Amino acid sequence: MNQVKPPLKVTLHLKTCALVSAVVLASVSTAALLEGRVRSSLHRRELERRGVALAEAAAYVASSPSAARDNLMVQGLLAGLVRPDGAPRAAALCDVAGVVLLHSNPELQGSTLVDLVPPPESTRVAEEAGPDGARVLLVATPVFRDSEPAGSLRVEVSLKALDLEAAAAAERALWACGALLLLAAGAAFLFARPLTRALGKLA
Repeated sequence: MNQVKPPLKVTLHLKTCALVSAVVLASVSTAALLEGRVRSSLHRRELERRGVALAEAAAYVASSPSAARDNLMVQGLLAGLVRPDGAPRAAALCDVAGVVLLHSNPELQGSTLVDLVPPPESTRVAEEAGPDGARVLLVATPVFRDSEPAGSLRVEVSLKALDLEAAAAAERALWACGALLLLAAGAAFLFARPLTRALGKLA
């Protein structure tokens, strides 16, 4: 059985180190990416549930006879739904033609939301890019008066915080992978030596 020459041993050792390092890095990076996606998905579901709950509760109040006679009360209700973190970031009450009757931002009253013509038959959730480029969940639910469709109520839930969180998680995962790559390279160098010797004896 031929003995492996020193240069070949070095080459074999380096290849073994690279292989072990690649396997470790791939495993860690895959786990980090999957964890980030799972957390992002759970957070999005929570934001969607919150938006649906708030929209349906506000629509129930707006459907009451007293609300029909008290725009100031409904205006205060819509403004009270808005939160500093953008979940929700805006709320609007529209008629059957999609005209904004009341809005958490009074300057937008009188505008038309074409996607609410006609009003939705039940609560629906859509996602689109907002004016600032950040993703927004649009939760729309019908409003009834005397059991007849009277319009719709829409709540906008910003996903900007979710996107920032995902970007931060990806950056942390990148740094962690870099650090683990160095550790894996060191560990592979140590663990590859016995394997190299064994392969050298077989060569």
